[in-house]
Amino acid sequence: MSTDNQHVDRLEEIWKADRQHSTTDSVAALLDKVKENQQKSEQFHIATIIILTITLVTLVAFFIFVAPFQDSLSRVGCTLMLASLAIRIGFEIASLSRARRMDASLASREANLRNIRFHAMRKLIHGPVMMSALIAYTVGFFMLTPEFAEYFSGLAITLIDGSYVLGACVLGRHLRNVVKREEAILEEMQTLQAALTQEV
Repeated sequence: MSTDNQHVDRLEEIWKADRQHSTTDSVAALLDKVKENQQKSEQFHIATIIILTITLVTLVAFFIFVAPFQDSLSRVGCTLMLASLAIRIGFEIASLSRARRMDASLASREANLRNIRFHAMRKLIHGPVMMSALIAYTVGFFMLTPEFAEYFSGLAITLIDGSYVLGACVLGRHLRNVVKREEAILEEMQTLQAALTQEV
């Protein structure tokens, strides 16, 4: 009888050890996935900052060296375009800074709440902030048209404005796809963080 009990105890120890090992492997896998998604999210921020900064520098150089607008309306338009880009860059830098302060290895309710708040902030940026910046940029661009008309023919102005609309549609579609990819990553991070909290 004693031998049977020892055998049962031994099986129970093996089962507990195997379960603990399985849980450890599961947590490690979740951590790796969370960190991978965090890196992807940061890459989105960096790529966006680089693209917007290049656009901003190019526009500044264009307005200073190529087309120094004189009309008050045109200057307001230039300011709107540049300000909308600068504000958008500022939001992306703030997002990147906040993302880098988040510790992907933390498995706690607090860490999960941080992820939820960060996700909510990114949705705000992708929604009202990005839309407001795009509207301001577009209004600013069309405010340049009257002064452009002093130097270009009606056909040229139509082509310039038409090209902007076409380019905005293509860029808008691309940005929408990028936003969807980032939101999918953020949602997966949130799910993984919740699962990680339960595992530990």
